[in-house]
Amino acid sequence: MRIGFLGSDTWAGACESAGHENVSVPDHATADRPDTLAGRIAAGGILADAIQRVRPDMVVDLNGRGVAFARSGGGASQNFRLVHELHGIPLCSRFTLPVTHAFGTLPWHVVWQCLQSAGWVKMIPDKAHALELVRFGCPNVVHLPLSVSEISGDAIDCHLPNQQPTISFVGDPAGPTFAAQSPPPAGSMIPAVLAQAVQCDSPQASFHDIFFNLYRLGQPVSAEHDAARRLGIVTEYFKTKLQYQYACSIRSRDRYVLFLSKALPQAFRLFGAGWNAAYGLKEHVSPDAGPARARHYRQNAINLVLPDGSAETGLNAAHFEIAAAGGFMLCRDHPELPELFDVERECAVFRTEADLLRKIEYYLNHPDERMAIAAAGRKRVSLDHLDVHRLKALVRCLQPRKHSFTFAATDAWDDIRTHLHDPDVLLDCGAHAGSTAVQLRKLFPGATIYSFEPVSDTYARLCETCQPIGVRAVPCAVGDENGSAWINLTAGDQSNSMLEYEPGNPCARWTREIGRERIRVRRLDDWCNDEGIDVSRVDLLKLDVQGAELAALRGAPRLLRAVRLVYLEVCFETIYKDLPLFEEIDRFLQGCGFRRLAVYPSDQPHNWGDALYLNVRPALEPQRRDANADVLSVPG
Repeated sequence: MRIGFLGSDTWAGACESAGHENVSVPDHATADRPDTLAGRIAAGGILADAIQRVRPDMVVDLNGRGVAFARSGGGASQNFRLVHELHGIPLCSRFTLPVTHAFGTLPWHVVWQCLQSAGWVKMIPDKAHALELVRFGCPNVVHLPLSVSEISGDAIDCHLPNQQPTISFVGDPAGPTFAAQSPPPAGSMIPAVLAQAVQCDSPQASFHDIFFNLYRLGQPVSAEHDAARRLGIVTEYFKTKLQYQYACSIRSRDRYVLFLSKALPQAFRLFGAGWNAAYGLKEHVSPDAGPARARHYRQNAINLVLPDGSAETGLNAAHFEIAAAGGFMLCRDHPELPELFDVERECAVFRTEADLLRKIEYYLNHPDERMAIAAAGRKRVSLDHLDVHRLKALVRCLQPRKHSFTFAATDAWDDIRTHLHDPDVLLDCGAHAGSTAVQLRKLFPGATIYSFEPVSDTYARLCETCQPIGVRAVPCAVGDENGSAWINLTAGDQSNSMLEYEPGNPCARWTREIGRERIRVRRLDDWCNDEGIDVSRVDLLKLDVQGAELAALRGAPRLLRAVRLVYLEVCFETIYKDLPLFEEIDRFLQGCGFRRLAVYPSDQPHNWGDALYLNVRPALEPQRRDANADVLSVPG
C-alpha cells in the first residue's frame, strides 16, 4: 500500500517495517490561518496538488490536519467538498486530543458535518470518546491507543539501578486549560458532579452513559432527528462535558501534584509550565521531547503518570514514553490501563493519596523490583505499542467485513426500555464488575436481577456493586453443559474467556493471557430450575460472555421459548479459536423464533458489536418438539 503522510508524521518511519511504501504529502500549515475555515479552503489546493502528484492509496495525518476543502460545481460556487472525498481516497486521522479540541477556531458545525464523511477514518485513543462519537452517528470511528515511534535509550543503561531518589512529574496543569476554553453553560456543573460521584462506585461508567442513560439529563440522538437537531444535541452535550473534563483534571492530575508538593517537598520535582501561575507551585522547565526526556525518565527513581481530563478512559502519551525509555512509572489508576499494561508487573498503580505515599516509600526502598518493572514495561512497548503496531491495525480497519445490516443510530437501553414494561426477572450473564447491573437497576427498579460472573476476583468486585442496589450476584459462567471449566485470564479482565484466543487477533492487546482459573459452568435452563425460577418470568437475557454466547443459548432451550428480549455481544472477526461469528448466532436466534431489532456498534465496530432480538413466537404457530423436553426442533 502507498501511504501518504501529511507533513513530518512520526508514523512515516513505521511504513517500511509494516511493508508499505511511504510518500510525503506537504502540510498545509503554510496556508494563511490554517485553523480557520478560510485557511482550510486555501489548503485544499495544496492537498489536491499533492494527491495528484504522489497518488497515495490513503493519507494519514495528526489531529485532523488533512481536513481541507475544495469548491465543487465550478465558477463562483460556494459549495465545498472534502478534498480526500473528491479524489476517492481515505483520510485517516490520528487524534491525540478529543475531536472537540483538535480543530482550533474551525466552526464546530463545520467539523461536525465533516465527521459524517464515510471516507474519513477517525482514530481515537480514548475508548469512551470513540464510543460516544459512534453513538452520535459518526462513521468509521476506531479506538486506537497512542504509541511511540521507537524504544528510547540504551538497553544496558535502562537496567542499571542508577536513578536519583527523585519523584518526578512532567506535564502542565490540565484544569485551567479546560476552564478557560469557554464559559460553562447554565447547570453544566450538575452533570459533572453526578458523573464524578457515580464513577467513585462504578469506574467503568462513561459520562455518555451517565448523562443519557442513568440520569437521562438529555435526549439521545436518534435516527428520527434531522441534521440540525442532531447538531444541537451534540453541541450542548460536549459543552456540558467540558465541565466534566475540568473536574477529571482536578481529580486525576492537579490534586496529586498539589498533594505531593506539600507532603514530599524535598523529593518531589515538578516539570511543566503554568503550575506557578495556577497554584503558586515551584516548577522546572520540561525536558525536550526525544533523547533528553528519555534520559530524564531513566534518571528518576519514580515517574508519576497523571491523566488529564481529555482522556476519560484512555492513556496519554507519557504512559508509553516513560515505559519505552526504560523508566519506572507509578500511574494513577485509569480504566484502560489494565488493557494495555500488566499492572504491578509492567507498571505500578495507586488509587488514593495514602496509597500514593505507600507506593512511593515501597518502591524507593526496593530498587531491584523497581528496575524489573521498568524493564518489563519497556519490553511490553516493544511488543505491542510501537507505531508499526498501530499502522498495521489501521490497515486492517480499512478492510472491514461486509455486513448484511446497518448499525442502529438508537441507544440499546432506550430500545430495551421501549419493549420491556414492568419486567419481572432479568438475567445479566457476563456481569464483570457490575456496570450493567447498575444500569438495569436504574431502568427497572422493581425487577429481580441476577448477575453472573465466574472469576473469583471479579466476582468479589461484582458483589460490592450489587449488594447496595439489591442485585443478586451468581458465581458461575453459563454454557451448554453443567460442570467446571478453565477460563483464560487476560491482561484486560473484561476479556477473560473460556475460549482460546486466536493468535494475532485484532484485539490482541487486550487478550494477552496471564493465567487460568477453574470455574463453575451452568446451563441456564438447569440453573433456573434449581433456583425455582419459572422461565416464563424471565423478560431479558443479556449475554456478554466473551465468545461463549452461542453455547449459552444452546443451554437454554426452555428459556428461549419464553424470554422476551435477548441482548448479546456479537463478533464480526475471529477473535477466539472456533468462534461463532455474528451470522451464525443470528441464524440460530431467528430459527428459534426471534426477530433482530438492531445491531449496535462498539468502539471497534469492524470487530464486534451488540445485537438486540425480540421473541415473536407468540405470533407464530406452536413449535414442534421431540420427546426430549429440552430439545427444540426448529422448522427449516
